[in-house]
Amino acid sequence: MTGERVLYGVAASPGIGIGHALVYKEKPMGSLEREIADPKLELERYHSAVETFCHVTQVKADRVAEMAGKERGDIIRCQADMIRDPYLNGQVEGRIASGQSAEAALSASCDLFIDLFTAAEDEVTRQRAADVRGLRGGMRRVLLEGMRREMLEDLQGETGEPELWQHPAFAAALKRLEESL
Repeated sequence: MTGERVLYGVAASPGIGIGHALVYKEKPMGSLEREIADPKLELERYHSAVETFCHVTQVKADRVAEMAGKERGDIIRCQADMIRDPYLNGQVEGRIASGQSAEAALSASCDLFIDLFTAAEDEVTRQRAADVRGLRGGMRRVLLEGMRREMLEDLQGETGEPELWQHPAFAAALKRLEESL
């Protein structure tokens, strides 16, 4: 592509830049919808994922605080506070109760916040959209890992072969599942 193009976004440093730019576009996720047999169990799965996410976030924050200072560690801790937000959780829980998967409910609820923050007039509030995107991605990884463990337990229970998960075909199937989420 030739010619001048003006890009707007969150600046990494003050000033202007001339040259090549990498334009980041989020890869669209595959469908997060799946059949939910029991919304109550799905809600428990979501709550378990929240606790896991908060624990992992706390460990990361402690490491960052040791290496780069308490203030930087506190920035990481904010994600745990965000996922515990009563309004966000109310949105997610309501969607799960109506039959959505935890992943779909979380994504739809986070998208609401992302749209809200992106539409704000001030830059500081608009930057919060990136924080919510990070939260959404981290929680999706935790939920996916929980699904992977459930699949492994189901397969091991059916076959009696604990090494089945190491089979290349199973690894390829898990990779396709991860890419679809």
